[in-house]
Amino acid sequence: MKEQDLLDKVIKSRTALRRVPKNLKTFKVCMTAVRSHAGALEFVPINHKTEAICLEAVKNDVESLKFIPESIMTENICLAAVKNDGNALSLVDEKLRTVKISMAAVENNGESLEFVPESLKTEKICLEAVINNGEALKFVPEHLKTEKICMAAVNSNNRYSAALKFVPDHLKTEELCTKAVNFRGDNLRSVPFSLITQAMCFTAVNNMAGALMYVPEELKTESICLCAIKKSGTTLEYVPAGLKTEEMCLQAIKTSGGYWPFEYIPDHLKTETLCLAAINSIMQDDAYKGSVYKSVYGELHLQTILERIPESVITSSPTLLSTPGNKRFPKAEQLDENMERWFSNKSYSKNDLKNCLINAPLRLKSSNAWKKWALVLDICE
Repeated sequence: MKEQDLLDKVIKSRTALRRVPKNLKTFKVCMTAVRSHAGALEFVPINHKTEAICLEAVKNDVESLKFIPESIMTENICLAAVKNDGNALSLVDEKLRTVKISMAAVENNGESLEFVPESLKTEKICLEAVINNGEALKFVPEHLKTEKICMAAVNSNNRYSAALKFVPDHLKTEELCTKAVNFRGDNLRSVPFSLITQAMCFTAVNNMAGALMYVPEELKTESICLCAIKKSGTTLEYVPAGLKTEEMCLQAIKTSGGYWPFEYIPDHLKTETLCLAAINSIMQDDAYKGSVYKSVYGELHLQTILERIPESVITSSPTLLSTPGNKRFPKAEQLDENMERWFSNKSYSKNDLKNCLINAPLRLKSSNAWKKWALVLDICE
């Protein structure tokens, strides 16, 4: 077989080198394989596992370190691996985890500090690690957690980190906690109660709506709750009952649709307007109008909302009664009284009343009350 044919094969497939006869596994074929595919080093003969080929392999895939014998492993190979992926330090033999290699690892990925030998965890290495990723603070020895290192962790390159929860309480200052909450709202859960202010809570929920769950009950105000709900209606779950208003619940539905917030709306706030807003949000959703699968999904949500509407509300509204899937209708006598009231005070259109009658169950359609109003509204069935 020509060498070019072999080169073409190892370029196309990672495991092609395994099927190449030993006498044809030349340095060129092996180098081409490891440059082309992660893990191809596994099939390179020991006599061709030179530093050059191993360096090429770990630059392509740090897992290749597993296939390098200890006798061949060099500082250069380890450095190349950790510079590619700091967590490759976990694959480096402990005897080779030097200060130089450890520093290169944490500069690439701060959380690789986990794999740095305890004896090498100096202030310098720990500081570099938390600057790269604040959450590396969890791997910093307690005696090295200074104000300087903790502030660096909160101000790290990965500002979305939850570094604050790894800061000892005695080092948590108002300045440190405020910065942490500014970067990530749910860091509020790691702030000592004595340092939490309403301003900090507002910043937290403005930054991340779900942080409302960590706001102390006594510091929750209508403005803080509304700020969270405008970002995510599902946070209605964390609003105290005494602060929930119809306006707030309507905003939750507007923000996140009717299904998720509706569970957390008290019955006394479930007015016809609010219930219709929840229902309309489902019926106008793509999940309700889309494919068969999505339609079933939407109908389940609609049915759940209908079941959560108080009976007194649903039976006193022809619009709610005529919602597709509604199974709760008043008895014939009550329907007659309701129709009389709706018709006489003209609070609903004739079409609303017609739809209500048309969607009534069969048991009602055989009643005198239904027949009476079918004649009045000119319904033929």
